[in-house]
Amino acid sequence: MAEPVLTLDLFVHGRSDRAVQLSRDGDRRNAVWVALVHLDVAMAGDKRAIVTIPRWQAEQEALVTPPAEAGQSELFGGAS
Repeated sequence: MAEPVLTLDLFVHGRSDRAVQLSRDGDRRNAVWVALVHLDVAMAGDKRAIVTIPRWQAEQEALVTPPAEAGQSELFGGAS
């Protein structure tokens, strides 16, 4: 079974031979370095890119918000 993959529109803040610095909001203070071995990066302008990344990596690097765990809604009085 193939692992889930996401395609994200992200901001690029830096690049080296082995990694790229990405953020969701364009703020360098929120950017993280991610190894290129895990990514497919297609530049969409000077500072934006369409990035294909495994879901686990995107969640680990906080490039997406992970889905709520089952049962977590009870912490907030149940689902409405």
